[in-house]
Amino acid sequence: MRNAECGMRIGEKMMARTNLADLKVLRPAGVALLGMVAAATAGGQAIAQQPAAARPTARFEKNIVAFGSPYATVVAADFDKDGQMDLATAAIEEVVWFSRRSRKSFWSRQVIHKRTAETGTLTSNAMLAQDMDGDGDTDLLAHTGGTGHLAWYENPGAKAEGPWKRWIIDVLKNPHGTAFEDIDKDGRPDLVANQEGSLVWYVIPRKPSGALPASYSGEPGGRTRWERKYLARSGADGIPHSLAFGDVNGDGRRDLCTGASDGGYFAWWERPADGTLLWTRHQIRKAPGATHLIPADINRDGKLDLVTVVGHGKGVSWWSGPDYTAETVIDTSLDGPHSPVLVDIDGDGDLDFASSGRENKVFAWFENDGKGKFTRHELDTAQSGLDTRAADLDGDG
Repeated sequence: MRNAECGMRIGEKMMARTNLADLKVLRPAGVALLGMVAAATAGGQAIAQQPAAARPTARFEKNIVAFGSPYATVVAADFDKDGQMDLATAAIEEVVWFSRRSRKSFWSRQVIHKRTAETGTLTSNAMLAQDMDGDGDTDLLAHTGGTGHLAWYENPGAKAEGPWKRWIIDVLKNPHGTAFEDIDKDGRPDLVANQEGSLVWYVIPRKPSGALPASYSGEPGGRTRWERKYLARSGADGIPHSLAFGDVNGDGRRDLCTGASDGGYFAWWERPADGTLLWTRHQIRKAPGATHLIPADINRDGKLDLVTVVGHGKGVSWWSGPDYTAETVIDTSLDGPHSPVLVDIDGDGDLDFASSGRENKVFAWFENDGKGKFTRHELDTAQSGLDTRAADLDGDG
Protein backbone atom coordinates (compact mmCIF):
# COMPACT_ATOMS: atom_id res chain seq x y z
CA MET A 1 0.00 0.00 0.00
CA ARG A 2 1.44 3.33 -1.09
CA ASN A 3 2.01 6.00 1.56
CA ALA A 4 2.52 9.75 1.58
CA GLU A 5 5.30 11.64 3.34
CA CYS A 6 3.20 12.62 6.31
CA GLY A 7 4.42 10.41 9.10
CA MET A 8 1.80 9.32 11.59
CA ARG A 9 -1.18 9.93 9.34
CA ILE A 10 -0.31 7.27 6.80
CA GLY A 11 -0.88 3.54 7.08
CA GLU A 12 -2.52 0.51 5.55
CA LYS A 13 -6.06 0.56 6.87
CA MET A 14 -7.88 3.54 8.22
CA MET A 15 -9.09 4.78 11.59
CA ALA A 16 -10.72 7.99 12.81
CA ARG A 17 -10.88 9.56 16.26
CA THR A 18 -13.73 11.71 17.56
CA ASN A 19 -15.17 13.39 20.62
CA LEU A 20 -18.37 11.45 21.27
CA ALA A 21 -18.68 8.03 22.91
CA ASP A 22 -17.59 4.87 21.09
CA LEU A 23 -15.00 3.27 18.87
CA LYS A 24 -16.07 2.02 15.48
CA VAL A 25 -14.51 0.09 12.61
CA LEU A 26 -15.60 0.26 9.00
CA ARG A 27 -14.22 -2.75 7.20
CA PRO A 28 -14.03 -3.06 3.40
CA ALA A 29 -12.61 -5.82 1.29
CA GLY A 30 -8.91 -5.12 1.67
CA VAL A 31 -9.14 -1.89 3.67
CA ALA A 32 -10.61 -1.29 7.13
CA LEU A 33 -11.67 2.14 8.28
CA LEU A 34 -11.85 2.69 12.03
CA GLY A 35 -13.44 5.63 13.83
CA MET A 36 -13.74 6.64 17.44
CA VAL A 37 -16.90 8.40 18.51
CA ALA A 38 -16.08 9.92 21.92
CA ALA A 39 -13.37 13.09 19.29
CA ALA A 40 -10.33 27.79 1.35
CA THR A 41 -7.46 28.80 0.68
CA ALA A 42 -6.61 31.93 -1.31
CA GLY A 43 -4.33 32.51 -4.23
CA GLY A 44 -3.40 30.31 -7.18
CA GLN A 45 -5.59 28.94 -9.93
CA ALA A 46 -8.65 27.22 -8.46
CA ILE A 47 -10.00 24.20 -10.30
CA ALA A 48 -13.49 23.55 -8.94
CA GLN A 49 -14.42 19.92 -8.59
CA GLN A 50 -17.88 18.63 -7.70
CA PRO A 51 -18.13 15.20 -6.06
CA ALA A 52 -19.22 12.71 -8.69
CA ALA A 53 -21.86 10.08 -8.14
CA ALA A 54 -20.07 6.79 -8.67
CA ARG A 55 -20.06 3.31 -7.25
CA PRO A 56 -17.31 3.03 -4.62
CA THR A 57 -14.48 0.61 -5.31
CA ALA A 58 -14.18 -0.31 -1.62
CA ARG A 59 -17.07 -1.29 0.63
CA PHE A 60 -17.14 -0.89 4.39
CA GLU A 61 -18.75 -2.55 7.39
CA LYS A 62 -18.90 -0.58 10.64
CA ASN A 63 -17.92 -2.43 13.83
CA ILE A 64 -18.13 -1.03 17.36
CA VAL A 65 -15.07 -1.77 19.48
CA ALA A 66 -15.99 0.07 22.70
CA PHE A 67 -18.41 2.45 24.35
CA GLY A 68 -17.44 4.81 27.13
CA SER A 69 -15.52 8.00 27.72
CA PRO A 70 -15.16 10.74 25.09
CA TYR A 71 -12.03 9.38 23.43
CA ALA A 72 -9.85 12.00 21.81
CA THR A 73 -7.25 9.96 19.93
CA VAL A 74 -6.48 6.44 18.73
CA VAL A 75 -3.34 4.65 17.62
CA ALA A 76 -2.84 1.07 16.39
CA ALA A 77 0.16 -1.09 17.30
CA ASP A 78 0.96 -4.55 18.59
CA PHE A 79 1.49 -3.66 22.25
CA ASP A 80 1.44 -7.22 23.62
CA LYS A 81 3.51 -8.83 20.83
CA ASP A 82 0.90 -11.40 19.93
CA GLY A 83 1.09 -10.65 16.22
CA GLN A 84 -2.24 -8.78 16.12
CA MET A 85 -2.90 -5.07 16.04
CA ASP A 86 -4.14 -3.49 19.26
CA LEU A 87 -5.61 -0.03 19.85
CA ALA A 88 -4.75 2.68 22.37
CA THR A 89 -6.72 5.81 23.16
CA ALA A 90 -6.89 8.68 25.63
CA ALA A 91 -9.80 10.31 27.42
CA ILE A 92 -10.09 12.92 30.14
CA GLU A 93 -9.93 10.41 33.00
CA GLU A 94 -7.73 7.65 31.60
CA VAL A 95 -5.49 6.23 28.90
CA VAL A 96 -6.45 2.71 27.81
CA TRP A 97 -5.59 0.10 25.22
CA PHE A 98 -7.67 -2.65 23.64
CA SER A 99 -6.18 -6.03 22.88
CA ARG A 100 -7.63 -8.15 20.13
CA ARG A 101 -7.63 -11.58 21.73
CA SER A 102 -8.73 -13.50 18.67
CA ARG A 103 -9.46 -13.06 15.01
CA LYS A 104 -13.07 -12.40 15.94
CA SER A 105 -14.33 -8.98 16.89
CA PHE A 106 -13.50 -9.26 20.58
CA TRP A 107 -11.45 -6.56 22.27
CA SER A 108 -10.15 -6.74 25.85
CA ARG A 109 -9.84 -3.37 27.60
CA GLN A 110 -6.68 -2.61 29.61
CA VAL A 111 -5.95 0.52 31.65
CA ILE A 112 -2.63 2.25 30.92
CA HIS A 113 -2.94 5.19 33.29
CA LYS A 114 -5.61 6.82 35.43
CA ARG A 115 -6.00 10.54 35.98
CA THR A 116 -4.61 11.93 39.23
CA ALA A 117 -4.31 15.39 40.74
CA GLU A 118 -0.72 15.43 39.48
CA THR A 119 -1.47 14.41 35.89
CA GLY A 120 -4.56 16.54 35.33
CA THR A 121 -6.63 15.71 32.25
CA LEU A 122 -5.17 12.93 30.10
CA THR A 123 -6.91 13.84 26.84
CA SER A 124 -4.41 14.00 23.99
CA ASN A 125 -4.82 15.61 20.59
CA ALA A 126 -2.79 12.79 19.05
CA MET A 127 -0.78 9.87 20.34
CA LEU A 128 2.11 8.13 18.61
CA ALA A 129 3.35 4.56 19.04
CA GLN A 130 7.13 4.25 19.37
CA ASP A 131 9.71 2.16 21.24
CA MET A 132 10.97 5.06 23.33
CA ASP A 133 13.42 3.16 25.55
CA GLY A 134 14.78 0.64 23.05
CA ASP A 135 13.64 -2.46 24.96
CA GLY A 136 11.80 -3.97 22.00
CA ASP A 137 8.20 -3.22 22.94
CA THR A 138 5.95 -0.39 21.80
CA ASP A 139 5.42 2.59 24.10
CA LEU A 140 3.10 5.57 23.70
CA LEU A 141 3.83 9.27 23.25
CA ALA A 142 1.12 11.79 24.14
CA HIS A 143 0.69 15.52 24.54
CA THR A 144 -2.08 17.20 26.48
CA GLY A 145 -3.16 20.70 25.53
CA GLY A 146 -4.88 21.38 28.85
CA THR A 147 -1.79 20.82 31.01
CA GLY A 148 0.90 21.26 28.36
CA HIS A 149 2.40 17.91 29.32
CA LEU A 150 4.48 16.17 26.69
CA ALA A 151 4.79 12.67 28.12
CA TRP A 152 5.42 9.04 27.24
CA TYR A 153 3.93 5.87 28.70
CA GLU A 154 6.31 2.98 29.28
CA ASN A 155 5.05 -0.41 28.13
CA PRO A 156 5.67 -2.85 31.01
CA GLY A 157 6.42 -5.68 28.59
CA ALA A 158 5.21 -9.28 28.65
CA LYS A 159 1.51 -8.92 27.78
CA ALA A 160 1.58 -5.15 28.43
CA GLU A 161 -0.85 -5.69 31.31
CA GLY A 162 -1.07 -3.51 34.39
CA PRO A 163 -0.53 0.23 34.67
CA TRP A 164 2.17 1.80 32.52
CA LYS A 165 4.61 4.32 34.02
CA ARG A 166 4.08 7.87 32.79
CA TRP A 167 7.17 10.02 32.24
CA ILE A 168 6.90 13.75 31.55
CA ILE A 169 9.30 14.93 28.86
CA ASP A 170 8.49 18.64 28.96
CA VAL A 171 5.77 21.17 29.72
CA LEU A 172 4.80 23.15 26.63
CA LYS A 173 2.33 25.92 25.86
CA ASN A 174 -0.74 24.41 24.18
CA PRO A 175 1.00 21.64 22.17
CA HIS A 176 -1.00 20.25 19.24
CA GLY A 177 1.41 18.18 17.17
CA THR A 178 4.27 15.71 17.52
CA ALA A 179 6.36 13.71 15.07
CA PHE A 180 9.52 11.62 14.90
CA GLU A 181 12.27 12.75 12.51
CA ASP A 182 16.05 12.37 12.42
CA ILE A 183 17.01 16.02 12.90
CA ASP A 184 20.72 15.61 13.71
CA LYS A 185 21.41 12.83 11.13
CA ASP A 186 22.69 10.32 13.67
CA GLY A 187 20.48 7.55 12.33
CA ARG A 188 18.10 7.70 15.31
CA PRO A 189 14.66 9.35 15.35
CA ASP A 190 14.36 12.56 17.34
CA LEU A 191 11.15 13.93 18.82
CA VAL A 192 9.63 17.08 17.28
CA ALA A 193 6.75 19.03 18.82
CA ASN A 194 5.02 22.35 18.38
CA GLN A 195 3.76 24.82 20.93
CA GLU A 196 2.37 28.31 20.75
CA GLY A 197 5.05 30.43 19.07
CA SER A 198 7.80 27.87 18.46
CA LEU A 199 8.84 24.47 17.10
CA VAL A 200 10.96 22.33 19.42
CA TRP A 201 12.85 19.06 19.22
CA TYR A 202 14.56 16.62 21.55
CA VAL A 203 17.26 13.98 21.21
CA ILE A 204 15.70 10.83 22.63
CA PRO A 205 17.99 9.72 25.48
CA ARG A 206 19.34 6.19 25.55
CA LYS A 207 17.61 5.90 28.92
CA PRO A 208 14.58 8.20 28.59
CA SER A 209 12.81 7.30 31.83
CA GLY A 210 13.10 9.48 34.90
CA ALA A 211 11.18 12.22 36.63
CA LEU A 212 11.21 15.80 35.36
CA PRO A 213 13.09 18.01 37.87
CA ALA A 214 10.77 20.43 39.64
CA SER A 215 13.18 23.28 38.88
CA TYR A 216 13.27 22.59 35.13
CA SER A 217 12.35 25.67 33.10
CA GLY A 218 12.44 24.05 29.67
CA GLU A 219 15.32 26.10 28.31
CA PRO A 220 18.56 24.59 26.97
CA GLY A 221 21.01 23.66 29.68
CA GLY A 222 18.26 22.96 32.21
CA ARG A 223 19.07 19.24 32.29
CA THR A 224 21.13 16.62 30.53
CA ARG A 225 18.23 14.45 29.35
CA TRP A 226 15.35 15.60 27.18
CA GLU A 227 16.92 19.00 26.64
CA ARG A 228 14.58 21.27 24.70
CA LYS A 229 16.06 22.53 21.43
CA TYR A 230 14.51 24.77 18.80
CA LEU A 231 13.79 24.51 15.09
CA ALA A 232 11.98 27.86 15.27
CA ARG A 233 11.86 30.27 18.21
CA SER A 234 9.16 32.41 16.59
CA GLY A 235 6.68 32.40 13.72
CA ALA A 236 4.75 29.32 14.87
CA ASP A 237 1.99 31.28 16.55
CA GLY A 238 -1.79 30.96 16.20
CA ILE A 239 -2.03 27.36 17.52
CA PRO A 240 -0.09 25.32 14.94
CA HIS A 241 -1.58 21.84 14.54
CA SER A 242 -0.23 18.77 12.78
CA LEU A 243 3.43 18.26 11.84
CA ALA A 244 4.32 16.60 8.52
CA PHE A 245 7.72 16.18 6.86
CA GLY A 246 8.57 16.22 3.16
CA ASP A 247 11.06 17.74 0.73
CA VAL A 248 9.03 20.81 -0.26
CA ASN A 249 11.73 22.70 -2.19
CA GLY A 250 13.45 19.72 -3.80
CA ASP A 251 16.87 20.18 -2.20
CA GLY A 252 16.98 16.62 -0.87
CA ARG A 253 16.18 17.60 2.72
CA ARG A 254 12.88 16.95 4.48
CA ASP A 255 11.14 20.18 5.49
CA LEU A 256 8.40 20.65 8.08
CA CYS A 257 4.79 21.54 7.19
CA THR A 258 1.94 22.70 9.40
CA GLY A 259 -1.24 24.77 9.58
CA ALA A 260 -2.32 27.15 12.33
CA SER A 261 -6.04 27.42 13.07
CA ASP A 262 -6.09 30.71 15.00
CA GLY A 263 -3.24 32.17 12.96
CA GLY A 264 -5.10 31.28 9.78
CA TYR A 265 -2.13 30.18 7.66
CA PHE A 266 -0.37 27.23 6.07
CA ALA A 267 3.42 27.35 6.31
CA TRP A 268 6.51 25.22 5.84
CA TRP A 269 9.88 25.51 7.50
CA GLU A 270 12.93 25.01 5.30
CA ARG A 271 15.47 22.62 6.71
CA PRO A 272 19.07 23.91 6.60
CA ALA A 273 22.04 21.70 5.71
CA ASP A 274 22.63 21.39 9.44
CA GLY A 275 19.19 20.48 10.72
CA THR A 276 20.10 21.37 14.29
CA LEU A 277 20.17 25.07 13.36
CA LEU A 278 17.07 27.26 13.14
CA TRP A 279 14.79 26.55 10.17
CA THR A 280 13.39 29.22 7.79
CA ARG A 281 9.67 29.88 7.65
CA HIS A 282 7.75 30.15 4.34
CA GLN A 283 4.04 30.91 4.35
CA ILE A 284 2.12 29.14 1.60
CA ARG A 285 -1.15 31.02 1.98
CA LYS A 286 -3.68 32.27 4.48
CA ALA A 287 -6.81 30.34 5.44
CA PRO A 288 -8.82 30.87 8.63
CA GLY A 289 -9.09 27.57 10.50
CA ALA A 290 -6.05 25.98 8.80
CA THR A 291 -4.85 22.80 10.52
CA HIS A 292 -3.00 20.41 8.20
CA LEU A 293 -0.44 20.91 5.42
CA ILE A 294 0.47 17.47 4.09
CA PRO A 295 3.23 16.81 1.51
CA ALA A 296 2.43 13.97 -0.91
CA ASP A 297 2.56 13.12 -4.64
CA ILE A 298 -1.14 13.32 -5.47
CA ASN A 299 -1.09 13.10 -9.29
CA ARG A 300 1.78 10.59 -9.56
CA ASP A 301 4.03 12.84 -11.61
CA GLY A 302 7.01 12.26 -9.35
CA LYS A 303 6.78 15.74 -7.84
CA LEU A 304 5.72 16.55 -4.31
CA ASP A 305 2.36 18.28 -3.96
CA LEU A 306 0.79 19.89 -0.90
CA VAL A 307 -2.62 19.06 0.57
CA THR A 308 -4.26 21.82 2.63
CA VAL A 309 -6.97 21.02 5.16
CA VAL A 310 -9.09 23.62 6.95
CA GLY A 311 -9.93 21.45 9.95
CA HIS A 312 -11.53 24.35 11.85
CA GLY A 313 -13.80 25.28 8.99
CA LYS A 314 -14.41 23.89 5.50
CA GLY A 315 -12.09 23.16 2.62
CA VAL A 316 -9.71 20.43 1.41
CA SER A 317 -7.50 21.11 -1.62
CA TRP A 318 -4.25 20.00 -3.17
CA TRP A 319 -1.64 22.25 -4.77
CA SER A 320 0.53 20.99 -7.60
CA GLY A 321 4.28 21.07 -7.07
CA PRO A 322 6.85 22.31 -7.45
CA ASP A 323 5.47 25.89 -7.40
CA TYR A 324 2.22 25.13 -5.47
CA THR A 325 0.14 27.77 -7.24
CA ALA A 326 -2.50 25.63 -9.04
CA GLU A 327 -5.26 24.56 -6.67
CA THR A 328 -7.56 21.56 -7.13
CA VAL A 329 -10.46 21.41 -4.69
CA ILE A 330 -11.06 17.98 -3.16
CA ASP A 331 -14.02 18.89 -0.94
CA THR A 332 -15.92 21.86 0.48
CA SER A 333 -18.79 20.05 2.22
CA LEU A 334 -17.15 18.41 5.26
CA ASP A 335 -17.62 20.77 8.18
CA GLY A 336 -14.47 20.57 10.27
CA PRO A 337 -12.38 17.95 8.41
CA HIS A 338 -9.99 17.76 11.35
CA SER A 339 -9.18 14.08 10.74
CA PRO A 340 -7.44 13.83 7.36
CA VAL A 341 -5.55 10.80 6.13
CA LEU A 342 -3.94 10.03 2.78
CA VAL A 343 -3.71 6.33 1.94
CA ASP A 344 -4.37 4.00 -1.00
CA ILE A 345 -7.82 2.81 0.04
CA ASP A 346 -8.83 1.00 -3.14
CA GLY A 347 -5.45 -0.57 -3.92
CA ASP A 348 -4.97 1.10 -7.30
CA GLY A 349 -1.57 2.60 -6.49
CA ASP A 350 -2.50 6.23 -5.82
CA LEU A 351 -3.26 8.13 -2.64
CA ASP A 352 -6.91 8.59 -1.69
CA PHE A 353 -8.20 10.97 0.98
CA ALA A 354 -10.51 10.40 3.94
CA SER A 355 -11.82 12.45 6.85
CA SER A 356 -14.85 12.99 9.00
CA GLY A 357 -16.53 16.34 9.42
CA ARG A 358 -16.22 17.16 13.10
CA GLU A 359 -19.25 19.47 13.02
CA ASN A 360 -21.63 17.80 10.56
CA LYS A 361 -20.53 14.22 11.47
CA VAL A 362 -20.17 13.09 7.86
CA PHE A 363 -17.43 10.49 7.35
CA ALA A 364 -16.29 10.11 3.74
CA TRP A 365 -13.42 8.98 1.57
CA PHE A 366 -12.44 10.50 -1.73
CA GLU A 367 -11.23 8.27 -4.54
CA ASN A 368 -8.23 9.54 -6.50
CA ASP A 369 -8.25 8.70 -10.21
CA GLY A 370 -4.45 8.83 -10.23
CA LYS A 371 -4.33 12.29 -11.77
CA GLY A 372 -5.63 14.18 -8.75
CA LYS A 373 -9.35 14.19 -9.51
CA PHE A 374 -11.34 12.94 -6.52
CA THR A 375 -14.73 11.21 -6.28
CA ARG A 376 -16.54 11.36 -2.96
CA HIS A 377 -17.92 8.23 -1.25
CA GLU A 378 -19.95 8.84 1.92
CA LEU A 379 -19.46 6.23 4.65
CA ASP A 380 -21.40 7.56 7.63
CA THR A 381 -23.55 10.48 8.67
CA ALA A 382 -23.08 10.04 12.44
CA GLN A 383 -19.29 9.95 12.79
CA SER A 384 -17.60 13.00 14.24
CA GLY A 385 -13.81 12.96 14.30
CA LEU A 386 -10.57 14.73 15.16
CA ASP A 387 -8.06 12.26 13.78
CA THR A 388 -7.89 9.42 11.24
CA ARG A 389 -5.33 6.61 11.23
CA ALA A 390 -4.67 3.70 8.90
CA ALA A 391 -3.98 0.14 10.09
CA ASP A 392 -4.66 -3.48 9.16
CA LEU A 393 -6.87 -4.42 12.11
CA ASP A 394 -8.26 -7.74 10.89
CA GLY A 395 -4.94 -9.07 9.58
CA ASP A 396 -6.16 -9.75 6.05
CA GLY A 397 -3.40 -7.74 4.40
